[in-house]
Amino acid sequence: MSNITPFAGVAGHPTDGWLTKREAATRARCSNRTLERAMRDRTLRYTRTNGGLGDVRIRACWLDDWLEGRAPMGDDNGGEDT
Repeated sequence: MSNITPFAGVAGHPTDGWLTKREAATRARCSNRTLERAMRDRTLRYTRTNGGLGDVRIRACWLDDWLEGRAPMGDDNGGEDT
């Protein structure tokens, strides 16, 4: 069993909503650079706004999967590097 405490959410933010890279790093208690490395290595699933050209967005459940060591499902990255 994982020793990671499930995210309970904060006012105005659903527990499985979209997170910015900064919000995801805060939730995971890691640096933006760590998330960027995971996205580059394709171990953390993410997408981009504006048709793949905009800001990174990460679903809370994708972040949880990454934290728990589960492989990403699918490729929403569109081949984009961070």
